[in-house]
Amino acid sequence: MNNTWGIMFSGQGAQKAQMGLDCYRSDQDFKETIDAASEVLKMSLPEILQNDQGQLAQTKYVQPSLVAVSLGFYRMLQRDLPQLTIGAMVGLSLGEYSALIASRKLDFKTGMQLLKKRAEAMQTDSEQNASAMEAIMDPQIEKVNQLCKQLTVDGKQVSIANYNSPNQIVIGGTIKAVQEAADTIMQKKLASKTINLKVSGAFHTPLYQHTETVLKQALEDVKFHITSIPVMSNTTGKPFELDDLASILAQQVVCPTHFQACFEKMVADYHVDAVVEIGAGRTLSKLAKTINPNVSRAKITNYKSYQKFLKKADETHGT
Repeated sequence: MNNTWGIMFSGQGAQKAQMGLDCYRSDQDFKETIDAASEVLKMSLPEILQNDQGQLAQTKYVQPSLVAVSLGFYRMLQRDLPQLTIGAMVGLSLGEYSALIASRKLDFKTGMQLLKKRAEAMQTDSEQNASAMEAIMDPQIEKVNQLCKQLTVDGKQVSIANYNSPNQIVIGGTIKAVQEAADTIMQKKLASKTINLKVSGAFHTPLYQHTETVLKQALEDVKFHITSIPVMSNTTGKPFELDDLASILAQQVVCPTHFQACFEKMVADYHVDAVVEIGAGRTLSKLAKTINPNVSRAKITNYKSYQKFLKKADETHGT
C-alpha cells in the first residue's frame, strides 16, 4: 500500500560544515539549485557550506544556506520520485520557508530574497540582545508558563518559545531570566531535566520585534500562490491560508512554534502515515517518533541517505 508522505524541513540548528556539498559535486539539479540561490543572494553558498571561516555560526549565512540545501534535496526528490504522494508539508521555524517554496506557494527568487532580509534582521537582533534558550524535558507546561510570566519583570524576559513534543518544550529570553527560570523549574520539580541549547539567539520571543517589523514591510509586496499541497504554520498549528499568510510569517519570529500541533494535524487531517525530514539534521524525525511512533520516518541529510530513501520509497510503491 502506498504511503501518504509528510515532508518535514529542518530548521536553524541543524546545520553542519560541508552539508550538501556531496550532492553539489554529484547531482546537476542540486548544483543548479545552490548556484541559483547564490546568484539571488549575492553570496557564494558553496563557500559558506564549506564553512572554513565559521560562516555557519552566523544567522545571516546559515538561514539561506539551510533552505537552499533543503530545496536542492527536494528538487532531486521531485525528479526521481514524481509518484510520491504528498499529504502536507511542515518546516520548523526557518523550515517553513523551505516548505512554502517547495510547495510553490512562494516562488524561489522572491523566497530567497525575503529570507535574506529575515536572516540579516535576526542577526542584528541576536547581536543587540544577549539571550539564551533552554530545553525543558517532561515539563508541567502550564506551571512553567506561569513561572515565565512571573520572571518577566525589570528588563528580564523569558517565555515558552517552542512546543516541540509531549515531553519537550523550549524556553527563551534574556540570559539571566532563562537561567533563573531553569533553576527554579528544577528546584520546584516542574520538569525532569533542563538542557542549555547552543543557539545564536532566543528565537520566537519578543526579543525579535525589530525582525518582525522588517518582515512586515518586506512582505507587503510579496505575492503568494494557491497550490494543492497544504503547508502547516508553526504559529497557528493549522495550514497557511492565502489571506493571512504574510501577516503570520511576520508574527512567526516573535511567537512560539507549535511543531507538535502541526504534526498531529498532518496525521489526522491529511492522512499522513510516513514522514521524511529534508535538510541537514534529524531533530524533527526524533520529535515525530515521540509524538506518534506509528508514523514511519525517514531522513534525507546527504547523498547516501538520499539514495537510501529512494530505495525505501521504491519498495513501498512496489516498483
